[in-house]
Amino acid sequence: EDAACDSFAALEDGNPAHPSVLFNVGLCRERDGRLDEAEEFYERALVADSGADYAASGLDRIAQHRRGLMQADSRFH
Repeated sequence: EDAACDSFAALEDGNPAHPSVLFNVGLCRERDGRLDEAEEFYERALVADSGADYAASGLDRIAQHRRGLMQADSRFH
């Protein structure tokens, strides 16, 4: 996974508007827990291709994750 993420990050420099590259960089950021960055890459992928449902799914995952964190925080604090 690390090598793939490194490769996608390198590809992003030369392909700053390629939806698949942007999505995969976002996926790597999401994997690393860098949700704000992941969200930014997913949004850029949607701008590059408004039909990129895989990027929309990534945004949905992040939103669900954040909702879960908020629910856990409210229960345990």
